[in-house]
Order: sequence, then structure tokens, then C-alpha cells
Amino acid sequence: MRKYIKELENELGRNIDLKYKDGAIRFFKEEVNPLGVRTGKVRKIALIFYSENKNKFSKEDWITLCEALWQEKIGGKSVSCFEYGIIINQILKKLVKNLEKKDFYIFEKWIDKYVTNWAHCDILCAGIIGEIIRKYPILTNETLTWVKSKNRWKKRASAVCYIKLSIEKKFLPTIFKTSKLLINESDDLVQKGYGWALKDASKNYKKEVIEFLLKNKNMPRTALRYACERLSKEEKEKILY
Repeated sequence: MRKYIKELENELGRNIDLKYKDGAIRFFKEEVNPLGVRTGKVRKIALIFYSENKNKFSKEDWITLCEALWQEKIGGKSVSCFEYGIIINQILKKLVKNLEKKDFYIFEKWIDKYVTNWAHCDILCAGIIGEIIRKYPILTNETLTWVKSKNRWKKRASAVCYIKLSIEKKFLPTIFKTSKLLINESDDLVQKGYGWALKDASKNYKKEVIEFLLKNKNMPRTALRYACERLSKEEKEKILY
């Protein structure tokens, strides 16, 4: 896999914007390791790379390459290269229809081992892990255990996995249960994670979400404000005040 990683590294290197890199570092509170390539360009590089190599690799080969990318610590940093996280997401999106239940457990380990910022957490969980859960709803039992993790990203992931699944009513009880289990969590990024899941659920299930929020008004204000974002002024006032 080394030659393929080097190919990606060289292509990214030709598109570095140092001002953008400085801005990315300032944007995140936690440590990130960006090269300084704009997200749109990274996605294009990833899609071209996938297209050029899609007939050479099996699904397992692609997953192996993605893990190797997570392990790359460019610039002597202790955290994964930010752009590689975006590339991993683009590759996995191409594979999503073929992902299986066993792959869920591989990606779960990635959260524990490699994810160190909310962006990597969200792109891996909302689209990729969420789609596996859609195919195998029994996995909701697994994500419910994540709320007890000592890893802040795994706690956030327990809710963010359901962002895109919130359009399906069968996942609504899991969103509510996850939010309830995290209600005393002090980490603002975890609060924003389950608040976001509730907010998106309110698009299609406003009545149910409002009822849940009224019963759980003791949740942290950050989570409550996020959850209320799509509600009317009158509905927000009823919940927030």
C-alpha cells in the first residue's frame, strides 16, 4: 500500500495552501494535523484516485488502505493527517453498498484508535457507520453501549451515527434513548452531537421530539438549543424558558 499512499501524499502536496492550513488549525479546539488542502480539492483527489484504482482493489483491500492512511502521522504529529480522514470517507462512500456487519466492528475500532477531532468523527459515523446500521438495525444495541465509553468521540459517535437515520421512525427510539443516556454528559461536543440528532429528527417527527424535549428540559442548554434549532419561535420558547 505504500506506493498508493505516496501517490496521494504527492498529489495533496501539490495543492497545499498554507493560509488555509493556519485557519484550519485555529478553527479546531483539539489538535489536528492538516496539510492545508481545501476540502473540495481533497474530495476530487480522492475520487480520481478511487476511479483509477477501483478495479485493482477488493473491498477488503480498500479498507486496509484506509486503515493505513489513518496510521500516517505526517509532520511528526501524533494524530492522523486531517486530509486523509476526508479521503477515507470518500473511498468508503463508494463502498457503502457492499459494507457488512463485520465492517461495523472494524470502524468502531477506528474511532477508538484514530479519531481525534469532531470532523473525523462525524464523517465516519454519520454516513458510513450509519449506513451499516441502516442495513443491520440490531447494531443499535452496540452504539447504545458507546455512551459509557471514556472516549469523547465514541460518546459523540453514539448519537451522530443516527443523523441520517433520523428520517426513519424505527430509529427514533434509539435517538431518544441515546440522548437520555447522555443527558448528564458535560462535554459540549457530545452535547452538540445528540442535540444535532434530535434536531434532524424534528424535521419529520416534530411532535415526538417536542414531547421528548419537554420531558427532558433538564438537559444541558447547549444540547437543548441545538435540538430546538428547527422549531418555531413559539415552540422554542415553550421548551427553553
